[in-house]
Amino acid sequence: MIKLTARQAILCWSARRISVLLTIVALMLWPYSITQAKLNIGFYGLIHSLPVTFFVALVILIIASAILWTSPYNESKLLFTQLFFLITSLWLAPFMVGSTVATAPWIYEWAGFTEYICRTGHVAQHIILQQNWPGALILYSVVINVSGLSSPSVLIQPAPFVFQFVFLLFLYLFFKYTLSDNQKNLSFAGLFIFTLANWGPQTYLSSHTLAYAILLLMLSLLVKETISKKISLAASKAIVILLGAFVAVTHVVTSLMAIAFGFVRFVGSRGKNTIVVLFGIFVASWAIYVTTSFFESSLPMYLENALRLDIVFHQGIIAPRTIGNESRQAISQVKIVTTMLFLIVAFVGFLYSLKRCRGTHVDLAILGFSTSTILVAIIVGGNYTWELLDRIYLSILPGIAYFGIKLINSKLKALLCILLVVAIPLFFVSHYGSQISYHVSQYQFAAADFFEARTNEGELITWGCMGAEKNIEHYYRFSFIKLRDDDSLLYQQPSRFHYRYVEIGDYEARKMEFLYSDRQFVTERHYFL
Repeated sequence: MIKLTARQAILCWSARRISVLLTIVALMLWPYSITQAKLNIGFYGLIHSLPVTFFVALVILIIASAILWTSPYNESKLLFTQLFFLITSLWLAPFMVGSTVATAPWIYEWAGFTEYICRTGHVAQHIILQQNWPGALILYSVVINVSGLSSPSVLIQPAPFVFQFVFLLFLYLFFKYTLSDNQKNLSFAGLFIFTLANWGPQTYLSSHTLAYAILLLMLSLLVKETISKKISLAASKAIVILLGAFVAVTHVVTSLMAIAFGFVRFVGSRGKNTIVVLFGIFVASWAIYVTTSFFESSLPMYLENALRLDIVFHQGIIAPRTIGNESRQAISQVKIVTTMLFLIVAFVGFLYSLKRCRGTHVDLAILGFSTSTILVAIIVGGNYTWELLDRIYLSILPGIAYFGIKLINSKLKALLCILLVVAIPLFFVSHYGSQISYHVSQYQFAAADFFEARTNEGELITWGCMGAEKNIEHYYRFSFIKLRDDDSLLYQQPSRFHYRYVEIGDYEARKMEFLYSDRQFVTERHYFL
């Protein structure tokens, strides 16, 4: 029980009243902003669709929350309300203006991977590559069958929003174990930092998204073991082992990160915790006995691209800043600035903790967990091309949020709050800046339905969602940039399909202009057709 003087109690009471008042103001501005919003994908993407009052409401919300972070009273209910409002504003913004989630066109393939399991009752790793690690796909198919939903594609649009709360639930446990009982409000500060820093497009309906959520839960439990200084926590260890087994059959890179987590715990316990051995057995057994066909064909390529960071940096940093139109290059620079700002926050927070506490064993453990995921990513190298940088950033976000909290009790708290305010527009530009190539119109959805109703197999040249939602094993999809010209014809190596379909129009022209600054590409293909 925290004892406060009368003056302190009055100040805390006043702070709460101010926070409630600011929250009410923000909530009043929000519906007004929605009525003024309209779809307008401009130079910096979807941010042009939202009025200034929308961002003013979010700024007020962050100020209202920051007032309570250092309160000695438990303000969890009010802080959760504010956090819910923030997540809703950030992740449902596309629906407010009539757009679709980021990466919408091509992620419909994941609905197709799940639909196959729902329809046939089994996996086909020889046909569908992603079903070599079917853990998440099987779980999604169970959700579809139990809930009675018409199709897995129904989950595509709400999935990123729902996953944010799954992440934050497990991350809240992480902060609960790393912070003292009288610092519960700081947990929400960490969740605010995580939410605004999580600008990447890697949280859609997929295997790696669910695997990442499980990885967060594993991190929380391993940190709990580290703090407790007990080598044997039977229940916690059993859960971690089960989670490790699930990750091993869900996503290969995330399972390697789980092994890295286990190794850090092994070192931290001075060799007394051998959970890393079990993780290694899970991953190796699945790779040897189940995914044999995948590695027989792909292992040489994987070994060749391992440690190839030049591929990662070229496609992840250099190419977006030099290839494409001015909009894409500017958005790429904003992404780099956003990432660097949060990395600096984490670094300064670590230095502050090191200076003040000489680095606690918890700090060192979290630093070890974050570093281990980076090392795994380096080993994977060029196999994930540009996506690897997004995966690295996503994997170290818990560490960024944890060390960012350290600044709240320092003289840099005001600077951190200013950064979070600035991060609001940076998030929208970073996450929704490429919406010109992600937005799927109602005409495209109607065209996809028309296509699937009147075809049963074929080779499909598309950037959209045609042939992705149903009977995916009967279609082979690839994009225009994999084609070459042969005697003024669109040419590709012969395949087993009898028909080839081409989806080409204004959307493809806009996307080529955005990605490669080459609108003429589509015009020429129109001529060939």
